[in-house]
Amino acid sequence: MQIQTLAQTLGRLTVRKVVEMESGLPLPAMFPAVNSADLATMARWWRDPDFSTEPAGSLLMLSMHSYVISLDGANVLIDACNGNCKQRSLPFINMLDTPYMANLEAAGVSPEEIDLVLCTHLHFDHVGWNTRLENGRWVPTFPNARYIFGKRDYEHWASQHEDALHHEAFMDSVLPVVEAGLAEIIDVESETPVCSATSSVTGQRH
Repeated sequence: MQIQTLAQTLGRLTVRKVVEMESGLPLPAMFPAVNSADLATMARWWRDPDFSTEPAGSLLMLSMHSYVISLDGANVLIDACNGNCKQRSLPFINMLDTPYMANLEAAGVSPEEIDLVLCTHLHFDHVGWNTRLENGRWVPTFPNARYIFGKRDYEHWASQHEDALHHEAFMDSVLPVVEAGLAEIIDVESETPVCSATSSVTGQRH
């Protein structure tokens, strides 16, 4: 099912939210220490239709999405979610089949019109749509784009194999982009702007 794409224009800049999927996670799975008293206190100032009076009946809604920033004719895609057809050790996201590409098209942007893919970090849920499956091979989804990866993050995930989930994502969603010659691995500590709409700053994942 296609999900509505949200857009906001601020002067010359337009920001579009492109949703991959939205789902509810049981609140105790993320915050096991939360109790009914905590929820009652929070209810005084926060209303959430997915929360009940008991943690077991409450859902923490998660949105997995990208942002497309358009400025002066350039389209920048920020973070590429999970991706379809990706074999993952985490059952929740294994072999997904989502309408992400249809949602991107509905936002008025085709994959060929993306000029820059900016991965804020290289966790599995931020790189998946960097590539798509074509004739049994992982190829860059955005063939005309430069893909920006942080040097420290890239070197970390390139050298570790113990974390199966992130290793899987690196192998099918990061390395093929590098091999295709579309990746630009930058030292974020330099804070060098990568285009007129962005600048790089030091950040350690979330």
